[in-house]
Amino acid sequence: MVWEADPTSGRCLFVSAHAEPLLGHPAAQWLEPGFWLEQIHPDDYEWVQRLRKDAAGLGAPYTCDFRMRHSSAAMVWVRERGRLVQNGTGAQLQGFTTDIADLKRLEAELLHSRKLETLGRLIGGVAHDFTNLAMALTGYSDVVLMQLDEEHPARPYAEQLKATSQTAVNLLRQLLAFSRKREIEPTLVSLNDSVKGMVKLLRKIIGDNIKVETALDPELGLVRADAGQIDQVIMNLAVNARDAMPEGGRLSMETVNSQDPEGLPPGPYVVLRVRDTGIGMSAETQSRMFEAFFTTKGPGKGTGLGLSLVQEIVQRSAGLVRVDSAPGQGTLFEILLPRLEGEIALLGNTAPEAVPRGTETLLFVDDDETVRRLLSHGLERLGYRVLQAPSGPAALTLSEEEKGKIDLVVTDLIMADMSGLDLVRLLNGVRPGIRSLYVTGYTDSHAIISQLPETGALLEKPFRLDQLARHIRILLDHPVETPGA
Repeated sequence: MVWEADPTSGRCLFVSAHAEPLLGHPAAQWLEPGFWLEQIHPDDYEWVQRLRKDAAGLGAPYTCDFRMRHSSAAMVWVRERGRLVQNGTGAQLQGFTTDIADLKRLEAELLHSRKLETLGRLIGGVAHDFTNLAMALTGYSDVVLMQLDEEHPARPYAEQLKATSQTAVNLLRQLLAFSRKREIEPTLVSLNDSVKGMVKLLRKIIGDNIKVETALDPELGLVRADAGQIDQVIMNLAVNARDAMPEGGRLSMETVNSQDPEGLPPGPYVVLRVRDTGIGMSAETQSRMFEAFFTTKGPGKGTGLGLSLVQEIVQRSAGLVRVDSAPGQGTLFEILLPRLEGEIALLGNTAPEAVPRGTETLLFVDDDETVRRLLSHGLERLGYRVLQAPSGPAALTLSEEEKGKIDLVVTDLIMADMSGLDLVRLLNGVRPGIRSLYVTGYTDSHAIISQLPETGALLEKPFRLDQLARHIRILLDHPVETPGA
């Protein structure tokens, strides 16, 4: 809209007909004393007025972005360009105002993208060290459990330690997936099992003043998803519910089968409903609840990532998140995921594989002493003979001293003195065709997969001992011809 205004009082003297489609008020209404100024957002009023007066005093053009009230009471972002003009009746401010809602939306998307990029860099920076810590927690929990019988009084504490450390591992995997630094690992998942597995931990986290109830459909179908990410969905929704019930309340989790739900492609689905009796959310909060870093909690009480992670996980699994909430009425979250049917669903009932064993000689190289000792000890318990080295040069020395055959080298990919790739290249000079398994906690390792030799493979941290054992057996049981053989 084009306008003219008195530079002293700020009263609008003329406004074009475009004022009404822009902000909803008829053009004539803008000429009423004080009306124009009253439409400026209270938080923007003083600095906009100061800018106009400074521009009028200096006779310089100005540009500013601020919010004005639409006739519907909504606030609209506008850009105002003006300048002082001398004419026959004196000086006047003249200019035009345009709607910049689309521009602000793009700016918000760019800011969101930059926040995610910053998050990804932060996660990538700590992932290596954190994965080693997480592996130590889960690994030593397994070692303790292997030495405690079912009736041992300390066994429940060891099991709780393992469950808690696994939650930390799952959180790391989810953060890596959210920042697109790690691909998800979909498997057949029962939401009933996920809820059951999390309830005990949740009761400790959300406090005694919140009652946890479950209603799980015994005929519930399976879904294809990352099990750790599903645990993270449940955890985030439960923690969100806890924060909405500071005085206590009830948290209920229900699972049901569904057919052809609205908003999704036709077909069978599984629904997880998480309901709380908390303070609820306003329409404004609901419009922003899935934004990364958006939070209504006080400083130090929330990162603003919980619900954005939930939405990211569910969308990657071809699902949908529904929300029903109102102030004072509590909140209901519905997670809908595609349900598997037919023979493939029966695969979820197969028994877990036994951890494979072996008697070969392994060279284990890792500059993290805790991880190296833990996994070497575990492999020795599985029957292997393990040579340990804290670096590439130390591994080369061990190789020279070892007169017998080394069947496989397990090496960290990134180490200070020498990379795992360089180590295996040098080992190949004296032990042609040696098999190699690279392990890493760095998030950009997939960029160098093409550099791995044909006799090698990659395993990302954090992993369990049984996963490592299976990778080792695959490499050992599928030999390749050595050069010149």
